[in-house]
Amino acid sequence: MWLLFLLLSAQHVHDISPPAAPKLLEIPPPPAPTSDTMPGRSIEWLQDAPSIDAVWWYVYRAYLDKDTAGKQLNPITCKDTYEPFPCSAPMPNWTTTVGNHTIRITAAKFISGDSIQNPSQTSQEVWSESVEFTVMQPPPQMYVATPYNKAPVIVK
Repeated sequence: MWLLFLLLSAQHVHDISPPAAPKLLEIPPPPAPTSDTMPGRSIEWLQDAPSIDAVWWYVYRAYLDKDTAGKQLNPITCKDTYEPFPCSAPMPNWTTTVGNHTIRITAAKFISGDSIQNPSQTSQEVWSESVEFTVMQPPPQMYVATPYNKAPVIVK
């Protein structure tokens, strides 16, 4: 009798095995660099999973260069096409220097917490391969001197 109870109870235990590692895609350059932040850029990857429903329970974090803390990606968009599922998220608001950088993302299964955006416990994180991208120098701007120490007018 107890054996039957234990077998039936085990079906309700969360699967805490890690998901498949995300396959990070190349990060396209921005249309025109304007600053040292990266607004408007997105991170794209392919995610193997048993179903699109399983993907919605994954927590993704992005790591820039040698950052050890990472930033949770949110909101996540995944297309219900076929496995691997194509996913994307806005690039976190990092300030970067001009030059080459690397980015990696992790995937982990949500186990418990207030919400998928605020997890208190996840499965082990699995890492994507690194992808390199370049931050370009913003275009030069010409300044016109103005009288009475007013702020300069930017001429484009």
